[in-house]
This record gives sequence, C-alpha cells and structure tokens, in this order.
Amino acid sequence: MSDRTELTILLFASVAELYGRDELRLPLQAGERVESLLQRIAEAIPEAASVVACSRLARNERFAEPGEVIEATDTVAVIPPVAGG
Repeated sequence: MSDRTELTILLFASVAELYGRDELRLPLQAGERVESLLQRIAEAIPEAASVVACSRLARNERFAEPGEVIEATDTVAVIPPVAGG
C-alpha cells in the first residue's frame, strides 16, 4: 500500500474566488505538517499564493498550528484573513 493519499482541501472567500473552485485535491504525504501543506497549496494555486501565505489552515474545524501533522481523515480548510482582523 502506498503512503500517499489524496486530501480534499476546502477553500473559502478570496482563495476560492481566485482559484475559481471551492476545493482543491492534493496528494498527502504520510507525516505531512500544516506548514508544508500550506506551502504546497500556495504552489498549486499561484493566482492565490499571496493570500494563502497569510491564511490559516483549519483542521477538523479548529485552527491548526504549523507543526501539526495532517491525517488523511482530517477535514482541512484554508481560512484567509478577513477584513478588520
């Protein structure tokens, strides 16, 4: 069995608008951390890279810390900054 699986990443607000879709599918490497996944999302959506760079990743409906490991069963979303915050 491969250690790679595909992860669906939910996109919101300006990231979804710039990408033209509300989700992105990327292969997930075993042991991948939040910080590296955010970097790969920015690379996969170059038109939204500057917004992704200042966004947070939510994991299972809670903001994730950069060093957290992403699991294949996680619900993952890119949360861009909002006005006033």
